[in-house]
Amino acid sequence: MRFKNKEEVRKYVYDILVKNNVCLFPCYGHIPNFKGVEETIKKIISLDVFEKAKRIFISPDTPQRKILDFVKDKEIYMASPRLKYGFLRVKRGKNLKEILKNSERVDIPFVDIAIVGSVAVDLKGNRIGKGGGYGDREIKILKSRNKNLKVITNIHDLQLFEDFSYLMEEHDEKVDIIVTPEKIIYVENNPII
Repeated sequence: MRFKNKEEVRKYVYDILVKNNVCLFPCYGHIPNFKGVEETIKKIISLDVFEKAKRIFISPDTPQRKILDFVKDKEIYMASPRLKYGFLRVKRGKNLKEILKNSERVDIPFVDIAIVGSVAVDLKGNRIGKGGGYGDREIKILKSRNKNLKVITNIHDLQLFEDFSYLMEEHDEKVDIIVTPEKIIYVENNPII
């Protein structure tokens, strides 16, 4: 399937997730939450790169914040929404509002891995976010502290596509590992587990 632009991809993804009854709130206009997100988190936690990591970054989106329900032994950092307050060392909380209230602001953290949200991703690691470019900025800033940063995204299988290279722009950042409820894809040489 060939799309005219990123917005067309977003609309297609939101519609197909709703049509297949896998989208949970929030969906439209957000990084989609989906049925099977817990399976993706369990797969991420089982990754060697995750087990070795001491400090992890998560985007503030619902599917990535879910990791807080599963992980207690890592330092966790998050960007404030739209980077309004920069980066935060995460303290636990039941929802984003509580997490933001309880967390402490920090300078750009050095993290071992970043778990970021995506609306759509292709097999080459090209990521399309919800628009606005904040996810790309967050990745770029984090890579300024750790050039070996591994970037992981967790999505539903319906959010995975063959190739978006023709839609990518210079500022777009790629992911290294794609985790779905059904598979783990290492982008570098594209083995699917």
